[in-house]
Amino acid sequence: MRLPALGLVLMLGAWMPAVAEDGLETLFTIRDVAVDETARDALRAREQALRVAENKAWDKVIDKLTRVADRDKLPPLSYEERRRYVSGIEVLKEQASSNRYVASLNVRFEPELMIRLFTENGVGHVLSLGQPLLVLHGHTRGIFTHFLSEDATLLAARERVDWVNRLRPYIWPAATEAERENFSWRQIVSGNQAHLAPHLRAYGVPRGLVIQSSWVERDGMGSLAFRAYESDGTEELLADVIEKPAGPMAEEDAIAEMYDAIIGVEEKAWRQSQLVDAGATGSIEADVAAERIETLLEIERRLDRVTLVTGYRRLTLALPLSRIALDFAGREEQLIVAMKQVGLEFVGEGESRRLTLSEAGRE
Repeated sequence: MRLPALGLVLMLGAWMPAVAEDGLETLFTIRDVAVDETARDALRAREQALRVAENKAWDKVIDKLTRVADRDKLPPLSYEERRRYVSGIEVLKEQASSNRYVASLNVRFEPELMIRLFTENGVGHVLSLGQPLLVLHGHTRGIFTHFLSEDATLLAARERVDWVNRLRPYIWPAATEAERENFSWRQIVSGNQAHLAPHLRAYGVPRGLVIQSSWVERDGMGSLAFRAYESDGTEELLADVIEKPAGPMAEEDAIAEMYDAIIGVEEKAWRQSQLVDAGATGSIEADVAAERIETLLEIERRLDRVTLVTGYRRLTLALPLSRIALDFAGREEQLIVAMKQVGLEFVGEGESRRLTLSEAGRE
């Protein structure tokens, strides 16, 4: 059945058609929610689809921002109660017939209301996006290792994974002709950072997520052995073997399962390091190192982007050292990590601590 495209943006009450994809809005927006609903007529099918989309998005945003151990603290909410936390739905694409509605939607939740829900119920939550990672996957099948290739099985497995509704942006190489000529799998596994550095700079990311995998079929079983680590080599994230009964979809199924497992470990580590303790707050006084007023203003603009900072004020204004007091939610070590994300860092400790632009922030 061919479904005619409608292409409208839903406006229900205070709902908004679109949101800017940065900061808290990225954290609290669930993208590409797919729905396909059938009912007695088109209107009922659409209403049913919106209900399904909002419920799917609710589960995803809770999973994204909170720990499993804390989720039972949230009160059970009806669909109508959950709707109060939805601030906007954007229709990316849609098709409709007399009794069917198919669409892909972005669902945005109101950050202030969601944070209040978490805080009032003592649920730790994340308020900072992680640094992006360039995904570098080399997959061996037989005598060939596929990297930057258009292998059908790898592409199909990748399509089955939700890469966008995550705490860290995951970027895949463009696999251009120039990249294929100048970027080899041998360079990556050599561990020589000098080979990898120009490619990371080209994508504007600090490090890569390296995945090595191999697929073997024997005696009616398929086996995917893999390991994953960040490109600086500081820590192996995960190493495992996934086994499947041999079949036309076995390799694709195993690779998709592997991607989800690796992302799960990455996300869990970031969530744990950035989890805002709902009951913890603190305050810090520090000198602000700035030779020029423009630098001081730039530091303050970046402070506005640190979601853990709940407020700050100048105590003294003088160049090259001003004095600032800031209040924050969560733990101090979380604040330090969150500041690094926007190019700020503390130098020194105690009364002599200084807030300054980091090396990355000066670039």
